[in-house]
Amino acid sequence: MYAYVMLNQAKDNSDDYQTFLANVDAFVTDARSVTWVMKSEFSSIDGFKEWYRGKKEDMKNDKLFDFFKKLRTDTTHIRPFNTTSKYTTSFPGGGLTITGGAETVIPLGKVDDRGNLVIDNEGPITINGKPVSNMKHSTVRNYFFKDRPNDDAFALCEIYFRKLQQLVIECHEKFSRFLTN
Repeated sequence: MYAYVMLNQAKDNSDDYQTFLANVDAFVTDARSVTWVMKSEFSSIDGFKEWYRGKKEDMKNDKLFDFFKKLRTDTTHIRPFNTTSKYTTSFPGGGLTITGGAETVIPLGKVDDRGNLVIDNEGPITINGKPVSNMKHSTVRNYFFKDRPNDDAFALCEIYFRKLQQLVIECHEKFSRFLTN
């Protein structure tokens, strides 16, 4: 599905907010159209409409499907959506101890010429102005949709994509042999 390409481009460009946002928007729009294409392709096949009616009810009762349906409606007909982000730094080797009152600097990154923060996982951590030797760190940026502030946007998109993919696979297993070329 084209939607998955857009999601991967969003991940690959997560440091460039506008490119990230454009690709997530394209993912949401394209992923939502999967069911419309499926209905168009299979609606003339005996048994499809009954099968799809049940699936439609399942999707209606699924909070994630409902979330993405509303998100797509909003971004297409009302206003583009925005996301918030949070940076999280972890220390893969552990071992960082910061005593009370110590001034600690963990480099987040630098702003590029387009105004995007480029994460720096190589710069030294300093405590009271002195570099901490051999302290590995990894900073990641996570995005969150306004209406789902505690759920990572990429994780939600992945789960939604897998659910759509499963629906398409099931549909093709049941009905593709009846398609005429």
